Amino acid sequence: MPYAIIKTGGKQFRVEPGRTYKIPSLLGDAGSAIEFNDVLLGNDGSTVKTGVPSLSGAKVTGEIVRHGRGDRGLSRLGPACRAVADTPFSS
Repeated sequence: MPYAIIKTGGKQFRVEPGRTYKIPSLLGDAGSAIEFNDVLLGNDGSTVKTGVPSLSGAKVTGEIVRHGRGDRGLSRLGPACRAVADTPFSS
């Protein structure tokens, strides 16, 4: 199963396509697209690539589903997250 480890809001998250995550401090309205460019590790199901400190050219995209209590956001990483597996990761 493809997954990536991203860094946002001072924390690291292991994200997979189609899953929903609580991510603090997301800017944007519910329903808007969001892009995470600080990808620390990418796994396409057979190959694992790590960055030093992040993978150049790799990104994870998703959608802000809703904002929760305070400034915490809830982001659903949808099919666009699949781009992680298709990105030519640099070693």
